[in-house]
Amino acid sequence: MGADLDISVVEQSLDVTLATLSVEVGASGPDPILDISILETAVNVDVAEMSLAIEMQEAVLEVSTQEAVIEVEAAGPRGAAGEPGTGAAIEVPFSYGDATPEFLMTVPDAELVQKVGILITTPFNGVGAALKIGSSLAPASLMAQGENNPAEAGTYETHPNVSYGAATGIYLTTTPGAGASQGAGVVTLIAGESAAGQPAPIGSDGVIITRIAAQALGGHRLVYASSATGCNYADNTVYAQRFAILGLTIGAAAIGAEVSILSFGMITELSWVWTPGPLYLGIDGLITQTPPVAPAAFLLVVGAAVDATHVLIDLHEPIVIQ
Repeated sequence: MGADLDISVVEQSLDVTLATLSVEVGASGPDPILDISILETAVNVDVAEMSLAIEMQEAVLEVSTQEAVIEVEAAGPRGAAGEPGTGAAIEVPFSYGDATPEFLMTVPDAELVQKVGILITTPFNGVGAALKIGSSLAPASLMAQGENNPAEAGTYETHPNVSYGAATGIYLTTTPGAGASQGAGVVTLIAGESAAGQPAPIGSDGVIITRIAAQALGGHRLVYASSATGCNYADNTVYAQRFAILGLTIGAAAIGAEVSILSFGMITELSWVWTPGPLYLGIDGLITQTPPVAPAAFLLVVGAAVDATHVLIDLHEPIVIQ
């Protein structure tokens, strides 16, 4: 059987509309066999009482096995190839003896750096070993050295959701440490398209926003909105800042560079030694566990220490100090 075919069978129905079709039916024995071949599409149907086994390419099938009722609709011609994706993902192995900083990738204009990971496969044995990832202007802006531990095998991740105003190179800076004779791992980095003017999405670490550093900023410092796009260190002695606190910088940033700010969520720093309990804004962007008193102008709870190295950033309403 060949050429164009249009079949309709009522009740025990087989509805087929296909361009080119060949059909072979073997009716002998208790298990009838139905073989269907479609041009550029292979459809093999075995009917044994109420069971069907189907393999397909480039076709759409709707199958009901109520007394072998089969509806087959062939796929149309293959459409044109879609546009290439805009996201990028890289994996770059590194070792303690590599030249540093090591180029990882170029992030295109306006694309978000969504996820940064370091997998330590061979722990570093050098004293003071450290790793950080960022741009040439802000080498720790995507992952600060406190957000990983090269001396311990494992996976360390950040979700900076940072975008740049121009194509920007991303680098791994490695400090092997004194006396190092081993240390290796793999960097992973995922960047994807972001609609212009949209806020950064919520990452698994929390809500992250970006601003321009009005001065050189350190990592894990509290900042306030010093302008419509800029930020600077927050200070509890400056009354005018009380409703302008943005959150905690994730990494360091040079003056004029973008900085990622955690406005709500969890953050880890292995060098911290907090006592579980509330955290307050201090002076010069520092976090303190001592409730501020005069000459502080206001008291602001910025979150809580969950344990020694984990902090939840959660900005509360400011309380004016009389």
